[in-house]
Amino acid sequence: INYGLKKTVYDTEVGMKYGGQPLWHHIECFVQLRSELGWFESGDCVPGFKGLKKDDQNTVLKLLPAIDAGSACNIKKVKIEPGVKIEEEIMNRQIENQSKRLFKFRDLVVNQMHKKDIIYLLEYNNQKPANGDSERMLNQLADMLTFGSLLPCPQCNSCEILFSKSGYLCNGQLTEWTKCSNILKDPERKPCKVPKTLKEKYAFLSEIRNKTEHRIVKYNPPSIAFVSNNTNGKMENEPTKPKVKRETPPLYNLKFAYVGPKEAENNLKTKLSKLGGEIISKLSENIIAVFSSKHEVQNMGSRMKKAKELGIHIIPIDYVDLVESNPTNAINYISSTTLCDWGTDPNSRIVQEEANTKKSKSIYTKSVAKSMTLKIKDGSAVDPESGLQDVAHVYLDKNCKYSVVLGLADIQRNKNSYYKLQLLESDSKNKRK
Repeated sequence: INYGLKKTVYDTEVGMKYGGQPLWHHIECFVQLRSELGWFESGDCVPGFKGLKKDDQNTVLKLLPAIDAGSACNIKKVKIEPGVKIEEEIMNRQIENQSKRLFKFRDLVVNQMHKKDIIYLLEYNNQKPANGDSERMLNQLADMLTFGSLLPCPQCNSCEILFSKSGYLCNGQLTEWTKCSNILKDPERKPCKVPKTLKEKYAFLSEIRNKTEHRIVKYNPPSIAFVSNNTNGKMENEPTKPKVKRETPPLYNLKFAYVGPKEAENNLKTKLSKLGGEIISKLSENIIAVFSSKHEVQNMGSRMKKAKELGIHIIPIDYVDLVESNPTNAINYISSTTLCDWGTDPNSRIVQEEANTKKSKSIYTKSVAKSMTLKIKDGSAVDPESGLQDVAHVYLDKNCKYSVVLGLADIQRNKNSYYKLQLLESDSKNKRK
C-alpha cells in the first residue's frame, strides 16, 4: 500500500518557521505511535480516507480501530467524583465559547485587515509582532482582541509573549547569551486599545471589549510513551534511535547491475526494490553482483569483461526468488548460484552504512572542515566559503577592514550561531565583489 498518514506539528524548527511541518508515517508505524500522537479515533475518521481504494480502506479500518483514550495509557483509572466532572464540563464549555470568539476575530482579521494595519495595531498596544510567518501574527492579534493585550514578561521585560499549548511562552532574551523561556499560565493584561482610524476602517473592531479576560488553558498530561522517551536519561548528543523499529530488508543498501534484454529489467527492478536492493547502470567495485544469463557470459561483451576485471559474480534472475524464500542466505546465494568462473568474496563488497553517532542537527547547522588553509592578504583572510580567496581580498579603507562577524550564543540550546559579512575587492582590477 503506497500511502501513509500525516500529522502536522508546529513545535519543531521547521514547523515554527513555516507554520507547521507535515510528518508522514507508514500506516504500521502510525498504529504503533497513535497514543503518542494523540489519535484515538477509528481509521475512517482520518482525512482523505474516502479517497482511498476499497482494499486500502479495509486495511486502515482493520489496523486503526477506535480505542479509549484512557486505555491507551496503561494507567489505573481513578474514580471521578460527580462534582469534579461537572466542573470539567463547565470548563470545556467556557473553552469552547472562548475559542468561538477568538476564531471569529481571527477570521475577520484574515478576511479584512491588511498586514500593515495588523502590525500597527499590535505595536499600538505595545506588543512585538511575531516573526517567522503570518499565522503566528494572526494568532497573536486574535488573542489580543479577545482577551486583552499582554504586559511585558516579569523576568526579561520583553513584549514577545505568544500563546502555546501549555500557556504563554516568552520569546525574549534574559541576557545576550540566554533566551528567556518563562511560561505564564495567567499573564497580566490590560484592555486592548483600538485607534479611531482603525475602527472607522474596520467595523468589527468596534466590538472589542474595554476589559480583560483570563484565557482558560486545559492541562493535558503527556502520554506514557512521551514520558518514557524523555525520562530515560538520554544525553544531549547521544545517538537517536527510530521510534518504530522496522525489519531491515535482506538486500538493504546492496547495489546490483544488469546485463541482458531491456524488457526483463523493469520487472527485476521492482522485485529487487521490495527486498531493499537497487540496480544501477554503471559497473564499479561497489556492485555486489550482476544479473545476467549463461548466454551473456559466453558472449563476453564489454560490460561482462568489465565485471570479470572487477571480480564481480554473475547471477541468474532466479536469485531473487531464492532470497524471497530464505532471506537469511541472501549473500551466500550469490556464490552458490554464480554463472561464471570468477568472483571475489561478496561480503567484501558490502558498503558499510555510516553509524548515526549524533543527534539530528538544526536546519541552520553547517558542517565545516576540521582544518583549512587561509590566504592572508593585507592582514585579512577571505572566507574560503566565498570561493574567491584566490582572486580577491578584503576591501581596506584607511586602515578600516570591511569584514565583520555577527554572533549569537544560546547557552540553553547549546548553539553558537554566526554570520560573516565581507566586502571583497578584485586582485586584478579595481572592481568590488
